[in-house]
Amino acid sequence: MVTTLLLAFNLIISTPTPEALSQNHDFWIAQLQNNSPDIRMNALDKLGELRNPSSIPKLSESLQDPDARVRFHAIQALSKFVLPEALTALQARVPKGGAPLESDPYLAAEVRRAVKSIEDVQKANEAQAEKKKK
Repeated sequence: MVTTLLLAFNLIISTPTPEALSQNHDFWIAQLQNNSPDIRMNALDKLGELRNPSSIPKLSESLQDPDARVRFHAIQALSKFVLPEALTALQARVPKGGAPLESDPYLAAEVRRAVKSIEDVQKANEAQAEKKKK
């Protein structure tokens, strides 16, 4: 019980305010235009953590970054969203029956893994919603 209370207290204390999240979001979106791939990768990681759906278009644009490491971080960030927009952006990189837009075979496999992960969570959510209806 003490552990549960400490975990709950820690979550309450460490949860940023909506204003702080909004400011962070805008800052990290701006960093996606930085010349440094390391800064762009860090921005993608932070945007994935924030999980603000309005960042999905910018995350999707990063799938076309010339640096493969940045594209990897964009894939990872998008995989944290269980939303149709994120799924569509990822699926476009490796269409079924078509030539993949992602030229790096490792990253193409990572995109497929992210797509499968999102689809699995969506199916689980649908199954749980059906179960609650019964």
